Amino acid sequence: MGGVEFWINFAVMIAKILLIMIGYLTATAYNTLFERKISAWLQQRIGPNRAGFWGLLQPISDAVKLFFKEDIMPSRVHRFFYVLAPIISIFCAIMAFAVIPVGDSISLPFLKEPVKLVVADVNVAILYLLALSSLAIYGIVLAGWSSNNKYSLLGGMRSTAQMISYEVTLGLSIIPVIMMSGTMSLTKIVESQADMWNVFRFPHGPIAFALFFIAMLAETNRAPFDFVEAEQELVAGYHTEYSSMKFGGFFVAEYGNMITASAIMATLFFGGWQGLPFLGRLYIPGFFWFFAKVLLFLFMFVWIRWSLPRFRYDQLMKMGWKIFLPLALANLFITNLMQVVGKHLGTGYFG
Repeated sequence: MGGVEFWINFAVMIAKILLIMIGYLTATAYNTLFERKISAWLQQRIGPNRAGFWGLLQPISDAVKLFFKEDIMPSRVHRFFYVLAPIISIFCAIMAFAVIPVGDSISLPFLKEPVKLVVADVNVAILYLLALSSLAIYGIVLAGWSSNNKYSLLGGMRSTAQMISYEVTLGLSIIPVIMMSGTMSLTKIVESQADMWNVFRFPHGPIAFALFFIAMLAETNRAPFDFVEAEQELVAGYHTEYSSMKFGGFFVAEYGNMITASAIMATLFFGGWQGLPFLGRLYIPGFFWFFAKVLLFLFMFVWIRWSLPRFRYDQLMKMGWKIFLPLALANLFITNLMQVVGKHLGTGYFG
């Protein structure tokens, strides 16, 4: 029986991986349609509506077009790193979702233990996400350097400075969540928010979320922090020399990172699959709550892109090092102070 149970668990794991990958890639494709529809609504336009009903076949049309476009490779590129760069970007975007729980455990009739709706429930999930975030920089940097194009190189150099600057704030904004939850497991962080989401734990919760959200805008290269592309200055930045599905790889990574960033924010600050504080799930399955929160953050990504102009590059660096970093350190101090005072008074503030 032990051997049979092992193979059943193995089959369940493979099924979870396939479902996450297929669902993630499908959601990434339709995230492009979501942005085009929302941007059209914001600008009082119609948006895509020719490919299928309400334009629902537009992402499939775009994918087919990219597959059949001519793949042009300039003669003086560094071929190995030129091809490797989009692969790194896609890999980091997809692998980040492996540790994000999309719902509560479910019971299956042929298994003794409930199945967790997460591919890998590791106790260092936050470190795993930060590591992948750091590796994702190499995809953009290598694309800019290997293209042998000055515009691409400038885009890659900008990405390095931008991502490193805001990763510091990103990491510091997560530490209060770890202190409030007492764990780095995303599943346990969600469970600790059953009665109160982290974003509502005043005063440090809202500040940590605001810093994390702004840092995520910079990490995903979304407006008003899209300096690595900046078509008015750099033509298209790091992917100027890319075409066909190599360009499509960066496209998938960008829109996939939006989904991953939204899922992380929903998990860390808004209770993940948990329902409304003090009201519970209201008989709605947990994964519906999770996807609703992710959709809300995706809307915010699009809304901000089509509402705010791009900052100057010096403003970007000034905000990162002179405003957000000191604010993140001050918030970390406040969180630590409240934890010490709570334990001393026996209030169980972080319980």
